[in-house]
Amino acid sequence: MKLTQIIIKRLKGYKKVIFTMSVLVLASFSTRAQTPNSDAPKEEDPIYKTVEVNPTFPDGVAAFQRYLAVNLIVPKEVKSAIGLEYARAVLAIVIEKDGTLSAVEVVQGVQEDYDELLKSALLNGPKWIAARQNEVAVRFQFILPITMNVDKLKSPR
Repeated sequence: MKLTQIIIKRLKGYKKVIFTMSVLVLASFSTRAQTPNSDAPKEEDPIYKTVEVNPTFPDGVAAFQRYLAVNLIVPKEVKSAIGLEYARAVLAIVIEKDGTLSAVEVVQGVQEDYDELLKSALLNGPKWIAARQNEVAVRFQFILPITMNVDKLKSPR
């Protein structure tokens, strides 16, 4: 008797065991794929892009401009590396239900160090007044263009 015939003969008795193990392995993969990922955003907390009431910085746009003028501190080396009179960065931000900023991403940057300083100033700022949809606070994402006069940016003392 050939070796392959011997192996096939012995495996015939194990068909049910092999089939059962295959089913169990496949079942474990399918249940694992359906387990929600804790890092993924929750379905019940969608991020809106249009709402009935837009989020606002406390005390409005003028207060936001004052906040950046005071709290965006840019070293002289970074100012000179920018090489422009006006620095215009575009950021995508998410304002959470409680008014905190999250997911601040640079869409169009000016200069790497400046972009990081700008993100840091925004993330360390005061809470915003959250967006509202159907009179309920919701998560909201929008694009925020920020243009600053480079010569007027504060430098560390």
